Amino acid sequence: MSDCAVIVCALDATAIDAPARAAAARAWLLERGVVAPNPAPGDVAQPSEFLAGPRAIEIASGFYDESNRSMANNGVDVLCARAVHHPVANYELPRCPACDVAAEDAADLFPDWLEGDEPVVTCTACGKAFPLGDWPGQFNGYVAEIAVRFNNWHGLSDGFLAELGTVLGARWRVVHEHL
Repeated sequence: MSDCAVIVCALDATAIDAPARAAAARAWLLERGVVAPNPAPGDVAQPSEFLAGPRAIEIASGFYDESNRSMANNGVDVLCARAVHHPVANYELPRCPACDVAAEDAADLFPDWLEGDEPVVTCTACGKAFPLGDWPGQFNGYVAEIAVRFNNWHGLSDGFLAELGTVLGARWRVVHEHL
């Protein structure tokens, strides 16, 4: 079995406000019972900051049940550092928001985005330009200062993702990573 993750990231967070947003996300996840503190973070079997909480099944019912709450490496991490969040094996080219044509060179833009501002991509078909993070696609990658990573969780509800995204910021995205 290979590893996967669902990553919710905020594209509008800055290095200055990311720590406060991370603290708010941690508090929100704990208050909702989605996560519980990991008494031994860094352990080989459960390295994450948080373990699945008592209410995890309510937001990940497609995968998460009581029998697999004890599986290895299925914790949650709140990441507060500028990073590329990429779907790895799932990557698909993002599509133009105006005409749905793929951005052929989008993956080449991640190193520059990581080091600076979000690139604006002009569609080769229709000529319209949009920030790369606004090009839709289920398996896009993004650069963000803050993200919440659900390791080996499947079936997170759209409602939960929207609520968490709003906690993180106004401009949030979801990455479905598969290694």
